[in-house]
Amino acid sequence: MEYNKDYFYFSRPDGKFYTVRLHDVEINIYTFQVISVIHDGWGNIDKLPITNGALFEKHERQLSSFYTNKDYLLINTMVLFAISGPYFENKIQKQFYRELEVLFTKYPEQYIKYVNDDFIEMINYQFNIL
Repeated sequence: MEYNKDYFYFSRPDGKFYTVRLHDVEINIYTFQVISVIHDGWGNIDKLPITNGALFEKHERQLSSFYTNKDYLLINTMVLFAISGPYFENKIQKQFYRELEVLFTKYPEQYIKYVNDDFIEMINYQFNIL
């Protein structure tokens, strides 16, 4: 990872997506600074978002959750949600699947690694029940 370069990160506790920058590295601990929220996510999570300028640490083994492409982060996170069956209210679930479809259309090479009969069947099922 490089200093002064934007990375994208999904925060599970608050369900939001952030632009972050590498602030410091000490041994195997990487400290990031939050630059901005790039997507509010789809859940109604009560936890407050991370504020701009805030610092947080990640161990080296956790760096796979940081992306240089915002859309790839969204696709990968959304696919994980889709596989586990997103339990959002109906209106938000429709928005979720619309956004997922737009991203898959824009970046088919990201989609292709997830395509199998089970995944397609699950997506079709979700669309049919909405």
